[in-house]
Amino acid sequence: MLKLKIPQKYVDYVNATRGPGTASSNDKIEVRMEVKLTADKQKLLIVWTGYNPNNYPVEFWIGAQSDSQIAGTDVAPTIVTADHTRLHMMDYYNQK
Repeated sequence: MLKLKIPQKYVDYVNATRGPGTASSNDKIEVRMEVKLTADKQKLLIVWTGYNPNNYPVEFWIGAQSDSQIAGTDVAPTIVTADHTRLHMMDYYNQK
């Protein structure tokens, strides 16, 4: 779990729109990412959980469109080890 500090610019915005003292520069949100196998063990499932312990809404964006492939190829399957503890990415495109 990551505790992410709310940027000062957003704290200032919240205080300007909701009243002084609503937000603090010490405020944080919590974000957790879990990587799991699907039930059929054929695909990876990435689950993001966000928690806002503050008394005001916080807008944030999670990099859900991050690259999960090897650069320059779409032919990069992810292999999960038999004991389900490690992930390996294979690059078939650039192999001769």
